[in-house]
Amino acid sequence: MAKKIRLGDLLVDRGLISQDELKDALSKQKELNLRLGETLVEFGYVTEDDIAITLSDQYNIPFAQISNLSFQPEALEMVNQSLVEKHQVVPISIEDDVLTLATADPTDVIALDDIHYQTNKRLKLIVVTRRDIERAIEWLYLAPSGEKDSSLRMTDIINISDDDAPLIRMVNAMIIQAVEDEASDIHIEPSDLNLKVRYRVDGQLQVLRDLGMDLHNPIVARFKIMSNLDISERRLPQDGAFRQIFKGREIDFRVSIIPTIRGEKVVIRVHDNTQNKFSLETLGMPDEIVNSVRDVLKLPYGMLLVTGPTGSGKTTTLYSCLEILNDPFKNIITIEDPTEYRLNGINQVSINAKIGLTYATVLRAVLRQDPNIVMVGEIRDTETAEIAIRAALTGHLVLSTLHTNDAASTLTRLIDMGVAEFLIASSIVGVVAQRLVRKVCPRCYEEHVLRKSDPMWEALSVGKYLDKEVEEIKLSKAGRGCTHCHSTGYKGRIGVFEFLKIDEEITKMVVEREPASAIKNYSVNTLEMITLKDDVTKKVIEGLTTVEELMSIAYIKRSW
Repeated sequence: MAKKIRLGDLLVDRGLISQDELKDALSKQKELNLRLGETLVEFGYVTEDDIAITLSDQYNIPFAQISNLSFQPEALEMVNQSLVEKHQVVPISIEDDVLTLATADPTDVIALDDIHYQTNKRLKLIVVTRRDIERAIEWLYLAPSGEKDSSLRMTDIINISDDDAPLIRMVNAMIIQAVEDEASDIHIEPSDLNLKVRYRVDGQLQVLRDLGMDLHNPIVARFKIMSNLDISERRLPQDGAFRQIFKGREIDFRVSIIPTIRGEKVVIRVHDNTQNKFSLETLGMPDEIVNSVRDVLKLPYGMLLVTGPTGSGKTTTLYSCLEILNDPFKNIITIEDPTEYRLNGINQVSINAKIGLTYATVLRAVLRQDPNIVMVGEIRDTETAEIAIRAALTGHLVLSTLHTNDAASTLTRLIDMGVAEFLIASSIVGVVAQRLVRKVCPRCYEEHVLRKSDPMWEALSVGKYLDKEVEEIKLSKAGRGCTHCHSTGYKGRIGVFEFLKIDEEITKMVVEREPASAIKNYSVNTLEMITLKDDVTKKVIEGLTTVEELMSIAYIKRSW
């Protein structure tokens, strides 16, 4: 009996991959816990069609395009939907004692045994691509019954244009409205009664609509397919991405899916690559802080940190700094998770923990690429912090982010992470802390007078910009709402900032492990640092935002 040629060798013989690519895929196969074909596709060495056609030849099994197949209702009813989704196979037809199945993996003997045991039929296989299997399952099993094609002919379903498919139209409508409303996120949340769709606009979640729970699985499956995720996996979190063109604008969507007790919850982050013009000034950063940051960016080495909670605009600030630094005579490399926006002239690397491409791993490799400037998207652990700090000490300008409440606590946070005090003191050249507040709608805002007797006066007086001699002040407040602001009274957001300049005294305080409060008091009283409180109260006085927005920020509340 002739020895069967292995898949990898067949691909090499056909010139689809090289021996080095095969060796590389085999070494990563176990690490990824994938089959060889899936690994090769994951790394872009071959296409799904290449794998399917080669498997067809290897096992002498017919290959077909899913659009050329017809699916008998009797065959579909013979196999439980749970088995179809679990094993990624689709029954095609039944004739006498033979059940014909479409599969992307004819070697999956467990799947074949399960289906044979359930149906008690002999099995005949047709090889199709994994992508075609997912599309067939979406339409034949997951689409609401009223939206399925009654004849169950995939040639009709696949050839329907995206705009004509009800489910696809619904998902596209969600995406289009999110872009038009300038939403940063789309939330799809199952509950006991309905499926809730919410948008986050200007930092606030707004309910868009409630849908029937019968649409939950189809909508989730649609986003999984768009993001090249596993539609059969419902027990584990998954992350993916896709891109669409909307009115000539390139929009990126990052998809995160987690299992909840009521079903899978989906959050889609929306990034408009054409609408972002990165500039420190347009972020709302005070002139004094802009000048301080620009001075730091002129240094040949050292580390600039941008801090704040998730969603406070840290990445946008870093990109604005990169726009200042971008120079054809400099080698600039970023390490991000993921890359949110593409910047011309800058080398951007996205980490991928699944294949061992972590911040620390990439940072080590980047430092061998002769960089002048390195941006590390986030310092998450001690290893990354120490490598980044040592890079800042050896002739590189390093930009990164950290999650802390204010600028001064950033230094003590690094100590808590286990970084040596002398390394922190020698490397950090400046720290920006920031938040985002909503701006009043310019079309429907109202003016009101705040008097010293008003309880909110105390909130406004925490900053240094309020004239202590005045008895009242004219401010803006959110109006009744209009179509421009979707009836919220607010439109857009603006940054609130503080900047910690590192001088010899602060360096000494770090080495001596002084608390963050002592560092902040020195910065305010001696260096006249503009604090977050100062900046937000100034923006309220200028009529850009409201006292209510000031009071909604946690660090302000805790100060009273």
